[in-house]
Amino acid sequence: MLKPYHQRAENINLLYLEDNLKLEDEEDMPNLELDHDASEWSKFISDIKQNSKLSQLQRVKLEELLCKYSNTFSNNPGRTDLAEHDIELESDRPIVAKPYRMSPRQTGILKTEVKKMIELKIVEPGESDFTSPLILVEVPGKDARPCIDYRRLNKVTRAQYFPLPNIEELIEKVSAAKYISVLDLTRGYWQIPLSPRVQRYAAFVTTFGTFRPLRLPFGLKNAPYYFSRLMANL
Repeated sequence: MLKPYHQRAENINLLYLEDNLKLEDEEDMPNLELDHDASEWSKFISDIKQNSKLSQLQRVKLEELLCKYSNTFSNNPGRTDLAEHDIELESDRPIVAKPYRMSPRQTGILKTEVKKMIELKIVEPGESDFTSPLILVEVPGKDARPCIDYRRLNKVTRAQYFPLPNIEELIEKVSAAKYISVLDLTRGYWQIPLSPRVQRYAAFVTTFGTFRPLRLPFGLKNAPYYFSRLMANL
């Protein structure tokens, strides 16, 4: 599924970091939103009309195309049938972690987020002999987000490698193009299903239960490489 596009204020459009990867086992999950309704879709179309540099005829054709495929745009992730994420461990010895202590307020936030993930079939309640703790990341000025601490699991995960795309090369390839389309997947990781054994390995624990992820969670060691390989094969 693709995100509805909304025009954003112009600012830096390229940020190059020497360290290409964020600390994988501390990535936080994206905020979950309800799927877009009719009013939001109307605003989406209106934004295109107001901000587009296309001619009137081109705008009309674009609007017709978007309306025809409106079910492709969603705030909820779809599910690909092109791949299933799998990992291998150096040892099948179970890794068991206790849930972190949380305040009642933090526990309430986590319960709400986990409930949303269950409704979207991103996770399901279930037991496992592998558990990693779910924590709440709170940064001033930003919404609190859940994060699974996969550090112990990542230490025993066999590494997979795939060359990540070079941003400068990609920019050179499209520099002469007349039109450029930018596609943004809705929570791309969560559109990739997990193999049964990864569901077992990647289970997370809270003070209110244990849950097994059904889609690729943020924080697993090989997730960036696997996602890049899938995108390269599309």
